[in-house]
Amino acid sequence: MKTRRRPCLEYEIKRCLAPCVGLVDRAAYLQMVAEAAAFMEGREKSLLSDLRLRMKDEAEQLNFEKAMTLRDRIAAIEATLEKQRMVSMSAKDQDVFGLYREKDLTQVCALFVRNGKIMGQKSFPLLKIGGETQLIFSSLLKQYYDSGAYLPAEIVISDPMEDQAVTAEWLTDKKGKKVSIAVYKRGRAGACWRWPAQCREYFQDGTASCRGA
Repeated sequence: MKTRRRPCLEYEIKRCLAPCVGLVDRAAYLQMVAEAAAFMEGREKSLLSDLRLRMKDEAEQLNFEKAMTLRDRIAAIEATLEKQRMVSMSAKDQDVFGLYREKDLTQVCALFVRNGKIMGQKSFPLLKIGGETQLIFSSLLKQYYDSGAYLPAEIVISDPMEDQAVTAEWLTDKKGKKVSIAVYKRGRAGACWRWPAQCREYFQDGTASCRGA
């Protein structure tokens, strides 16, 4: 980074402040970090209130470009929050696993819900594997959580597992608190309950990448 002289593409498309080349001062950069931390910690109400006050101040000082930037940031946060409100009627932590298969190719993806809000997602590498779907889920969950991944209160899977009760008991012992495993049920409201169907898109992207390699 010390040898970098020009900002990258992320700066050009306004997704980065380019601190690596000194295009933002320390105070502004730390403020952006604090805003990101506030959002991740669930303090979005105070964050939005602060951003609206700053937007108003910039507009009153005729700094319209800065005011518009703040307006766009507020809109982006509000859009994200609206999507998060659709996730779950519960405030519990959940990991939602979806699986899509075609012949011997399997795509698994996960959605991470914390306090009822989507906080991240993961697409696992495309697997070339045979066998029953319930065995794939059983093996995946054991390997994934045995690697040190955070254990939520509930794990939702798109297909039933043969050893579901045994696996839930093992996860409970590992966490030291009750961990339940639920099977996805069609018709439940919320974005996370539509998640398993979206694994097909990841599958198609993965197979396209394989063909192009």
